[in-house]
Amino acid sequence: MSLFGMYGWYVVPRPQSNKAQAYFQEVPQGHNGCSMDPSTDRLDTRLDTNFVVFTATFQLLFILRMACCGFKHRGYLRNVVRRALAALGRCLRVSVTEEERLIVEQVSFLRLQIARIYFRYVWVMLLLPLLVIELRVLRGVPGKMPAALFWSNSVTFVVGGLVDMIPSVLSVRNLNAAYFVLALGWAAHLSPWHVPPDKAAEVSLFFLGLARLPAIGIASSPVVVAAGSLLPLLVVLLRATAEPMPPASILAEITGLVANVCVSVSVQFLLNYRIERSMQYKKMASDFNAASSLLHLTCDSVVELDADLRMAEHTPSLSAMLLHNRPGATLAGMEFADLLAGAAEAARVVEILRRFEDCPPDSVNAQAFHTHLVDSDSNRFRTEVFQVMYHTPQGNARHLIGLRDVTDQESLSGSRAIESLSVVPRSVTPGSAGACSSIGASEHVQTCAIAHDKFLSLLIDMDLQLTHLSSQPICLGCRPSDLFSAAGVELLERLWAVQTAPNAATAQNRGSGLPNYSFSALELRLGHEPFDVSGTLQVVETQTGDRYLLLVCVMPLALTIAPKGSLGSPGSDEYTTVQF
Repeated sequence: MSLFGMYGWYVVPRPQSNKAQAYFQEVPQGHNGCSMDPSTDRLDTRLDTNFVVFTATFQLLFILRMACCGFKHRGYLRNVVRRALAALGRCLRVSVTEEERLIVEQVSFLRLQIARIYFRYVWVMLLLPLLVIELRVLRGVPGKMPAALFWSNSVTFVVGGLVDMIPSVLSVRNLNAAYFVLALGWAAHLSPWHVPPDKAAEVSLFFLGLARLPAIGIASSPVVVAAGSLLPLLVVLLRATAEPMPPASILAEITGLVANVCVSVSVQFLLNYRIERSMQYKKMASDFNAASSLLHLTCDSVVELDADLRMAEHTPSLSAMLLHNRPGATLAGMEFADLLAGAAEAARVVEILRRFEDCPPDSVNAQAFHTHLVDSDSNRFRTEVFQVMYHTPQGNARHLIGLRDVTDQESLSGSRAIESLSVVPRSVTPGSAGACSSIGASEHVQTCAIAHDKFLSLLIDMDLQLTHLSSQPICLGCRPSDLFSAAGVELLERLWAVQTAPNAATAQNRGSGLPNYSFSALELRLGHEPFDVSGTLQVVETQTGDRYLLLVCVMPLALTIAPKGSLGSPGSDEYTTVQF
């Protein structure tokens, strides 16, 4: 493996003439035996303060810039150091979790591949130099380096070739042993039988670049690398006690030790990071395949939307579902909102689909909601939508959408699905368009189907003072006094009295309908501590003529509109009123 010695020290061209012989004799020798041009003795080697000022100025500039960047990105640097120390700590202790053991196992198999590639690299790199040496031996050309060096290179070549021919020689368990064998070989090349003292520093740096650094990936931890790097250093130190040794040789070995340990820590961190990312990607792919398979089994059509909620490709099942079977028609690139019934419902659905945008990229989020699609004949039909949001390895958001026609069949998600036209949008004032609907309409019989983590709907029988329906099971059968404060109960009774008055019934018979009222900061006693909510109130009537008070609110309070416990009227400028 001593390519530098093969080509730089002992290869001397055979003189072809007396003139050439005289030329080689006239070339003077340097202090270390190397040939030098006589003109180099006349070069100016003096340095003045201009060199110091010029170099120190830019050194100070670069150091200040590095310090400023380090201070500006101190959080990132702190995170990098913490992760590097954590990776080093995993190497120094026994894994305690199943995930860490799996990471160590995967990294070990990756190191095994690196070791096999390294031994192949060794014998390929030594193939041509050994051929040159063999030709020179056959031609009788003398060499300038010890014969022990040639034999060491030959043995290294044979070992590398045999390991490449018989891969089973290497295994995960003996990788550290293989690294120590290599370290013994590097230490042997620094022995007195291989290299003279004045060449030890050059040989050390040569092996550092071509042999020792590429082999770092074989060792299982930086501790093993440090132990292996001590062997060449010990050889140089022992030689320094027995014979004159240039200080550069010892400095070169110490530098090599530090460089090997630093590179080993970096390699360990990169390998662990690669395995962790690979495992996360496999988990995300497995979750995606499971969700996709389940949606294909339960839904009439499954489409994929990009980050802009556009269809990634044409879906024949959705095209048939919407009666878009015209020749050449495609759904690729079309916005999903264009398939919905009305601008208000489309805006609400877009808001629901984007509710997971702030979630971490490595998470997979799912939800279900109800909406209405429109086919090519302008027919509206009730559709249950299942959404699975995930991120690609490139960090791009994707939405896997399952569509199921529930016009003539029951919903699979039940009350856990969000009703696109029965809840208050998050980004607008409660009581805006689409906030609640009349129970008298058959297509809105599930007005209590509200997202359990964000919204709450209550259908209260004010005559019996009981909660008739609720999106939260804990509220069923509760009295208004159990859920609201005294001021809140008074507010509900006042609204009930206003809306059930004879003039309100007359207005409804004329077709004007019953208005809905918005409220804010209404105290709700749901759980250990009461909290304030905002939303809408409306008196609704069923097909049988029974009247209930419908309350739809956002939990927790997202927007303060009015003073606590107050209620707006349809003609007030302080509140928003919507006619249905």
